[in-house]
Amino acid sequence: MEILEGKYLKKRKKISRFFEWMLVFGLSLIRFLAGWRPRCRFPREARSVLVIRHNQLGDAVAASAFIQALQDLLPGAKIDVAAGPANAEVFSWIPGVTHVHCLPVTEWGRLRYYWSLRQRYDLVFQTLLDESYWKRLLGARVAASRGILVARARGSCLEKLAEYPVYLPAGSYVGKLMALLRPLTAMDVAALVQQYPAHVLKLPIENLATAQSKIQAAGLAPDRLIALNISAREAFRALSVEQAAVLARVLCDFGQQPLIWFSPADFSLAKQVQALEPRAVCLRWDSLAESMAALRLVKLYVGPDTGTAHFAAAAGVPCVVLFAPQARPDVWSPYGVFFISVQAGRSQAVSQLPVELISRQIWRLLQGERCTEIIPMQPLRYFPVVSVPEK
Repeated sequence: MEILEGKYLKKRKKISRFFEWMLVFGLSLIRFLAGWRPRCRFPREARSVLVIRHNQLGDAVAASAFIQALQDLLPGAKIDVAAGPANAEVFSWIPGVTHVHCLPVTEWGRLRYYWSLRQRYDLVFQTLLDESYWKRLLGARVAASRGILVARARGSCLEKLAEYPVYLPAGSYVGKLMALLRPLTAMDVAALVQQYPAHVLKLPIENLATAQSKIQAAGLAPDRLIALNISAREAFRALSVEQAAVLARVLCDFGQQPLIWFSPADFSLAKQVQALEPRAVCLRWDSLAESMAALRLVKLYVGPDTGTAHFAAAAGVPCVVLFAPQARPDVWSPYGVFFISVQAGRSQAVSQLPVELISRQIWRLLQGERCTEIIPMQPLRYFPVVSVPEK
């Protein structure tokens, strides 16, 4: 990662410069020979918008403030989302989204789907911040067709495929997304973040009612309920059984009620935690919506940096988030709530973080401390450790 003049430049998977220029030349020639002209001359004239964001659950939650801002900047415009199987359902809970396209998993399957979307949209936002730069731009250009494409700039000739390549600022993921709105507004990123200070999700009311019934049936009190998440997609980001059991014991000693959150594949691990600390509670949720609705009934989230942490933040729940060394807490810490992020050292997994350190941060938030803080186990070379300003 490189920071130049406040611009955030992430290392990308490179292809040869020759291939980049051939790709730009070929697509430009096709557009010229086809006689394609922009559907609208200026972004502010757009009446149909496509937001591309087909990564994981947390990425969908992260886009909610961006979509809210987009809706206000283009009143009356239809806003569709190109999502993936992992996060398509979440976009249906974001106010302002008209339709969700669920893209195939494979790169070329997505490209074929983008071809089916061509000439539908006046304005297309490629919001993905990951490594597959040329594939992301190619797919977005196909989807935009005669529309205007806004995408991330990375200092490559591929940026000529977008009408508005935008350098993203260093800082949190919401600020990076808000920077993509520069073609639509003169407001700077800081002002947009201040205007949209939290994520907005509207989960189905029936899921909230069902989750509340299950929590009441288990004899749990929301004013003492703590979400202890043990699951993550990668093993190095997840809590160990023993670590989770000790944290559950600490929470009980604090006078709280730990409710173990887990993915369906980790149910056996959750039962092992409960066997080591019987006062911890395991509940199985019938759907993703029900599980995420239940987070609105807890007072604190403790666990890895996953989509569940962002759902908790969207519910206004303070968070103690545990980061692996590969992740960036200065970018992906929770948005719109008080939080303490603890990052493992270079050679550590989340399961190796000291329970005593995590317990101290839990106690700070339970005592009502209003803070947004990042605690690294050791200095890391690839980003500056900062204290995130209080929102």
